[in-house]
Amino acid sequence: MLLLTLVLVFDGRLSFRASLLSENALVSPEPLNDFHKEVSMLGRTANNETRQQNAPQSNSGRNMECLQDLRRTQTGRGVALSNEGVGASLDDDRNHLAHEIHAAHAPLRGPEPSQKNFETEFRRDLASLPLLCAEANAVVPSPQRKAAPDSRVEDGPPYPASHRAMLMSAQRGRLQAVIDAIARGVDINATSHEGDTALMRAAQAGHAPVVDWLIAAGASLNVRNAAGESALTLATRAGQVDVTRRLRMAGAVIPIMKFDQGLRALRNAVVTNAHAEAIAWMIAGLTPGEMYPCLVQELQPSFNGAGDESRSDAAARRALLVARTQNANALPMALRIQLSLDTHIVTAAADERLGLVQALRSEGANLPERCVGVARDALMEDAHVGRTAGVQAWLAAGVSVNAVDGEQRTALMHASMPGNTGLLNMLINEGARLDLQDQHGNTALIYAAKAGKNSAIELLLKKGASMGLADNQGLSPIDWAAKGFHLKVLNTLVRNGARFTVEHMRHVILGLARRRPVRTP
Repeated sequence: MLLLTLVLVFDGRLSFRASLLSENALVSPEPLNDFHKEVSMLGRTANNETRQQNAPQSNSGRNMECLQDLRRTQTGRGVALSNEGVGASLDDDRNHLAHEIHAAHAPLRGPEPSQKNFETEFRRDLASLPLLCAEANAVVPSPQRKAAPDSRVEDGPPYPASHRAMLMSAQRGRLQAVIDAIARGVDINATSHEGDTALMRAAQAGHAPVVDWLIAAGASLNVRNAAGESALTLATRAGQVDVTRRLRMAGAVIPIMKFDQGLRALRNAVVTNAHAEAIAWMIAGLTPGEMYPCLVQELQPSFNGAGDESRSDAAARRALLVARTQNANALPMALRIQLSLDTHIVTAAADERLGLVQALRSEGANLPERCVGVARDALMEDAHVGRTAGVQAWLAAGVSVNAVDGEQRTALMHASMPGNTGLLNMLINEGARLDLQDQHGNTALIYAAKAGKNSAIELLLKKGASMGLADNQGLSPIDWAAKGFHLKVLNTLVRNGARFTVEHMRHVILGLARRRPVRTP
């Protein structure tokens, strides 16, 4: 009975030795020549197949390194390998192999087997050699190539190349390649080793046409990968606002397990001015109620401390109250998204986050109708105290620059009282009207004259404010400047054409008299 033992030793490339044992007899030299020819040919074939399998993962330099390693290994046995391949070394071992066989089985030498029986047994054993080669290659993989900059290094067992190609096409936005892959039978929900689907890859990269087609073709919206991320959360983290909106309109939702992480990501995006990511989370379904729990605790105006809060905080509370009173779950998805954006724009303006407000406006956010009044009051308060950032935020949110409060005063009038020239200049550039009068007939110039703000008077006059308008008492700006003994304002008004009368002189003299120190006897 013939026993063929093949010992395979792999080190990047295939090399092997063979020992032919027989229980009864030693193989004769004649069939042994054919045996060595078959083994040598098989070695070259295995060597070529191994090179072909490893060709995508190695280059010519790596092949040469492996060959040199094998040459150094075989040198210890006195065998020199040529560049023709490892399989060629078997021809050099022919005599040594025959000598080992004769020496090992000399005591057992018996009748010579026939050439036909030898070839039959040998060919039968050779048939199993490719399987052994495949197993050996699986145990000792060849060196991996470096991943391309825009591709992912896949870990784990290999998956079909068609899946890999479709995922890569979706990641790169190649819509036609994705369509062709699906048409050839590739599963639309096929995943990578990380659990990513084509929809996840396309959503994260922001390829809206690919996302639309995959959604229409029936891709799973809310499936999660190994990290628990869905297509919606991947798109929001990447700041893909348009794709996030499309996924939400299709019915995608934030996984419950990612809700708290989403809130932290939203707060961080707001603080770091990552406006695209912040808006994406807002569209994804995170409401200001979760961001500002302190404002949600007491939504009614009668709660303790309501009288001490700012108008901006009051506006934010009103927006949250409006959002809570509406049953958002009963609204169509488009209206739910709009409600979320409209509520967020109020809270962003209250936080004086101009960039976020502008980004929300570009996405179609507007002040809720029931919040316009409190937003206007917040604008007036910020203008009155000279808070330029707050004024800019409320104007960007949609409050009119010429809006009036309960006494018909504009933001320009409120800004004239503290005399903040930077704020006044910004309001004028935004289109504030200079000569509007409140219910008492006061203009912005009159308010500045009353307060004695000479720099504000100069700016308003330079921009074209009228000195001839009087209030309901008939007093003009120069009259109020004289009564208040604001000598610098008087000088500025007179230089710009205001008429200085005897009455004005009398007010100046009285003012000087009031300021003269009284001498005691």
